[in-house]
This record gives sequence, structure tokens and C-alpha cells, in this order.
Amino acid sequence: MSLTLSEHFPHLNSISASYLITRLQTDPCVSHWLKDALQSALDRDPVDAAKDSLLLAYALDRLCDGVVNEKVTSARVIKGLVAHTRGGQS
Repeated sequence: MSLTLSEHFPHLNSISASYLITRLQTDPCVSHWLKDALQSALDRDPVDAAKDSLLLAYALDRLCDGVVNEKVTSARVIKGLVAHTRGGQS
């Protein structure tokens, strides 16, 4: 998946942190999980919170890569089984 915020959200570079935080806290489309995590982070040292959030994002990104790779592998196995049962035709 390789998360790069500037690629996914290029407009974020042009707004202030306080504006972004307010928007995230008040936007009904933002998940409660993210709002809770943001509030928890605001109660901490911002440098520590930022480092932890990067580590969390990296771990979740790796998890996504694993799930995608597993699905692709499963699809290939199923396609191979189907082809085999059809006598090599797909």
C-alpha cells in the first residue's frame, strides 16, 4: 500500500495544523476511532505522539500489504485449481 500522505492528500500541505485538527474532530465522515486517537494524541507530547502515529501507520500499512498479498495468492491458487479441473483451460 505504501502510504505517502502528500500523494494521497496533497491539499493538506497548505492548511494549518489547528485547522486540520478542528476539521478532523468535527467532520461526521471521520471515524470515531480516529477522533479518539487524535484526542488522545493531543493530550501527549506532540513529538512522541507523532512518532508513535508513524509507527502505527507503518504497522497497519504492512498489515494491509500482507492481506493484499494473501488475497492475490489465494486468487492465483483458485485460478490454478479451476484451470486444472477444466483440463488446463482457464
